[in-house]
Amino acid sequence: MIFICAASLFSSLVYADHAWDLRSILDKAEGGDVQAQMELCNVYRDGREVKQDNEDAYFWSTRAVNNSASQNVEMRNKAAVCRDEVMRRLTHEQIAAEQLRVAAETGDKRSQEEFCNMFFNPPHNFLKEASKRWKQAAGLCQSLAEEGNAKAQHHLGVLYEHGWGVRQDHAEALKWLIKSADQIEGFSQMRTKAEQGSPDAQYCLGLYLSGLSQKMDLAGNEEVVRWWRKAAEQGQYQAEWGLGSLLYSGGVRPEDVASDFENAYFWLSLATAQGSPIKFNTNEREMAASKLTSMQRSIVQKRISSWKPTLAQAAPVITDADLESWSRNIAPGCGKKAR
Repeated sequence: MIFICAASLFSSLVYADHAWDLRSILDKAEGGDVQAQMELCNVYRDGREVKQDNEDAYFWSTRAVNNSASQNVEMRNKAAVCRDEVMRRLTHEQIAAEQLRVAAETGDKRSQEEFCNMFFNPPHNFLKEASKRWKQAAGLCQSLAEEGNAKAQHHLGVLYEHGWGVRQDHAEALKWLIKSADQIEGFSQMRTKAEQGSPDAQYCLGLYLSGLSQKMDLAGNEEVVRWWRKAAEQGQYQAEWGLGSLLYSGGVRPEDVASDFENAYFWLSLATAQGSPIKFNTNEREMAASKLTSMQRSIVQKRISSWKPTLAQAAPVITDADLESWSRNIAPGCGKKAR
């Protein structure tokens, strides 16, 4: 049973002259009690002691009407009246969404997948409308993600990154995004080779993470810096330039990576000084240099002249076919081998 959060609502209500506890009624409704389901329709429809919510009223009345396990025909008929009343207050789009939610809650896998995906696709993008929608998405996507659903894993990562319906947790976000990416053709192989020390794989992994950061405003630049630093220290010129650029700008979001003009100038200069086959735009290097004193620039130049790459021991061999595949399927632009 998918968890539907009832936090922040009043802990007790008065309905039909009887004091009752909302949590208890929700538990009964989720367990299939048709009377509890019908009562929730009335409460949400009328806004009795809670914020009026026609969508939730429609959801619970539909659950009651479809409750084939219940022999209480009278209560199911009353729920139908409540459902028909609130249905007139909803758009066709809202009705379709709630019908899909009903099917998802009753365990239909296809409906669960469609409902989880719906939160991230227009015109049903509820994520910025109300926190209750975030909680619904989080509860549903969590269960699908744990079963290995790649899209749900991706969506769950986004929810954790932004704190939508769950406690914000950047590490948990990255974990689920990587799990999702592992199902992309070749990603697991690329990540393994990066962990084994391949500078080209390290650069490509950093490039993929950088793309995630830019696309979804993720706080993932620390991971980009980590992988590009590993590759840059082995002489991977694209990683040298990428690392220098990040250190100069402070990352996609300035709070993620502190600007470091001295090291930015070092890596940007090194990328061009080593005879890279790529013609880099040197504006950032010159701007980084302008932030330094003449003494600092002199120190950096000495570092460059004495610098030698530190190659990883027994790093795996990366073929042109590997890079072509990774560039095509995972991180466009990473298909250039290091020297």
